[in-house]
Amino acid sequence: MSPDDYTTGVQLRLAQLYAAGLTLPWRSTPRTDENDNLGNRVALAESKPTLSDLDRLSHEEWRRVYEDIGSRLAGPDMYMEMFDPFGWDEEPVVGSLADDLADIYQEIRAGLLQWRRGAQEDAAWTWRFGFETHWAQHATGAMRALQALVFRYEFAPPRPSTERPNER
Repeated sequence: MSPDDYTTGVQLRLAQLYAAGLTLPWRSTPRTDENDNLGNRVALAESKPTLSDLDRLSHEEWRRVYEDIGSRLAGPDMYMEMFDPFGWDEEPVVGSLADDLADIYQEIRAGLLQWRRGAQEDAAWTWRFGFETHWAQHATGAMRALQALVFRYEFAPPRPSTERPNER
């Protein structure tokens, strides 16, 4: 598969995965109001992760996934990111498409391993907890970067000019 095809495929599948994350169920907890999203978030935050070390990638395994993804993507890996769109005083940071996708892979994989062991409720909780606390941020950052890379820059954003504006 060409890097361009791989990158556009990642863009589509990442959007589908994010949409699926939005529909994940909350862990079964008593609530007074079915529409109480804040209550759901509090209950989720108070529950504890149950991932075993067997469900997590070792650092070496994660690094191999990261490097494999990075070698397949078209265009640059690094992009500018703002974690809090309402943090007016926040400075941009550097994001990495390969890092985003490797982190998402690790969390989805952990839930899949639980699911395959017959622990479907734990798997759903793992995916929802990870979505709410971690991988949704990676997904939305990566989706913005991929959108620019694929549709705005056609896989190659312009390099910053080394000329000063008055030298043109």
